[in-house]
Amino acid sequence: MLKRLKSLLIVSSLIFTYGGILLLEGPWYLSQKGQMTDGKVIAYEKVSSGNGSKYTYIPKIKFLDQNGKLHIFKGEGSRSKSYSIGDNVPLIYDPRGEVSPMINNFAEMWLPGILSVVMGLLIVFLPFIYLYRKKVVQDELKYNGKKIEADVVRIETDTRVAVGRHHPYVLIAQWHDKQNNVVYTFRSDHVWVDFDPNQFIKQGDKITVYVSPENYEVYWVNIENKLPEDKLAKAA
Repeated sequence: MLKRLKSLLIVSSLIFTYGGILLLEGPWYLSQKGQMTDGKVIAYEKVSSGNGSKYTYIPKIKFLDQNGKLHIFKGEGSRSKSYSIGDNVPLIYDPRGEVSPMINNFAEMWLPGILSVVMGLLIVFLPFIYLYRKKVVQDELKYNGKKIEADVVRIETDTRVAVGRHHPYVLIAQWHDKQNNVVYTFRSDHVWVDFDPNQFIKQGDKITVYVSPENYEVYWVNIENKLPEDKLAKAA
């Protein structure tokens, strides 16, 4: 299951990153070889989106090129009308006509591509940062925390989280602090495997939990040592 999740993240990252690079090619070309001029907003095209309750407004802009030829093109759509009819707007266009003209400002030219590239990079790097930080916390708890043996209550599927049609498993365990007569409940991290952990972990089994001595809300349920290594290796 983890292989599918990793593949999905990598593919999604590549799509966003490559799409962003494509979006930046036009602005880059225009910034190097384009001709600057002014255009005039002559109309808006109203396009329905979603269920028809929301609309996108696409400006139509006219301008004269360096040879005095009239051109009309459509700008980037937005939820509101960014300009009034008759407004003059700065443009940059390709004299050879190979790249579509663009409104010459950062938001129109560069922002969509930059956001797409950043999104693609975040899709890959944020999970690795999260996993790294989680590993640091786990190691800290393992070496400096308090080790307790909790009782397995159940293993359930977390249907709130899904990759395709697959959901992760979560182990629920409890431990009775007899000294203070308090029952603590612990939930494991998501377990992404292609088999049912209930085959190997039963209700009432003991499970190792590492807790922070200062705060039992900070803990790590070590479920992996209860599952077969060969099956975990295949899942990874």
